[in-house]
Amino acid sequence: TDKNPYLLKGKKPSKVAVRIGLLYIVSLLGTVIGLFYTREPVLLVAIPTAMWLAICFVYWRLPGEKFHQSRVHPVIPLRYMTMLRLGYITALFTGLALITLLTGHMAAVYYIVLWLVPLFTSFSFFMILRQIVQHGNGDRGLLTNTRTFIISPLIRFAVFPMGQDYHLPHHIYATIPHYRLKKLHAALMDYPEYREHAVVVEGYFLPPRTPATNPTVLDILGPDYSARHTREVHIDNSVMEGDEFEGKDDLIVEGRRLQEQGR
Repeated sequence: TDKNPYLLKGKKPSKVAVRIGLLYIVSLLGTVIGLFYTREPVLLVAIPTAMWLAICFVYWRLPGEKFHQSRVHPVIPLRYMTMLRLGYITALFTGLALITLLTGHMAAVYYIVLWLVPLFTSFSFFMILRQIVQHGNGDRGLLTNTRTFIISPLIRFAVFPMGQDYHLPHHIYATIPHYRLKKLHAALMDYPEYREHAVVVEGYFLPPRTPATNPTVLDILGPDYSARHTREVHIDNSVMEGDEFEGKDDLIVEGRRLQEQGR
């Protein structure tokens, strides 16, 4: 949108690449439906594949200014990301039609019920729930803007998958893979500063043991933790050293201003 904070200042974004992609998706959907009724699996695979290769050529030749212009330069150019996204959509539509053709089962129904419906209902709920739990009553300090959660396997699966339960170590070292965050947390606990300030949460509604040694999720979201804010504002400008983007100096100045206000 025009309100995106990552847009280049004073430059209206072009919608050409987006409109071409939407036209391709609509055309692809109609083509796949038509090919399904031919009952020819080879055509059902070959023609959408040819359409994707054709749209890739279009995007390859499309001038760079017709794509979204961001202050942050992505590692993979948006031109190629767009090709990959349309490749995924092509494979999805073709795969659903092919499965339905070969098995007689409406694969699209399973996709809608098991993927799209959760994406717009329960997934959104758990995402918001996780964000509130991870950052509610937090501040902007290095060790106090989130916390680590030791919870049951079921809640970990539903609310904190892929290492999201060890969220504080992830904030400090964002490049560490999720499957090593538990070991990272254990290593950081050897450091007095981390051990003193890091909040370790045990249990969601009730503590796993009595007496409780650490707060539960309900505890950290309650009034006892709402006043534990520090005036420290941690901004790590070193994360920008390996990236290319517009207005780097302005962001560094703004970061210093925020840090001075926080003292």
